[in-house]
Order: sequence, then C-alpha cells, then structure tokens
Amino acid sequence: TIRRFEGEIQTQEYFTFSSHAFDLRQLLELACALKRLPAKLILYGIEAESYDYGEGLSAGVASVVARAVKMIADDLKKFGPTSVFT
Repeated sequence: TIRRFEGEIQTQEYFTFSSHAFDLRQLLELACALKRLPAKLILYGIEAESYDYGEGLSAGVASVVARAVKMIADDLKKFGPTSVFT
C-alpha cells in the first residue's frame, strides 16, 4: 500500500509507531514550531508487509516501488524541483 499525504495531517492513525525518537507527527509539529515546515508538504510511504528482521524488501513492497517513484516524479513535474526545498 502506498500512502500519499498532502496538506495538514490531522490523524494519528498512520503515525503511532516509529523506530526513531520522534514519530512523524511530532517531527512535523517541531518543524512547524521552529518555522522550518515548508509551505507545501507531500509525504510518501510504502506500508510494510512485515517488521520482522530480514534482508531486502518483501515482494509486496518491491512490487510498488516503481509506482511510488512515478508518483513522486509526477509531483516533481507538477510542482517543479525547486518546490522540494521551499
């Protein structure tokens, strides 16, 4: 499953687990508080099939990587590459 988020994120449904000190919602809130959040933010994520230890991507994840890359490329064409940094 590929997830694309645009604009304000109002749900914690997708951000309850993290392997880092901050979950995604906390990171976005911190960026906002520090006035470092870009005017336009689009996030992409590919939902994992399993969080077990192993090597490489699962077949399900590997099968959607090309589609996710196309989604990102389409947005870069739509919004322009400089919008990534503004």
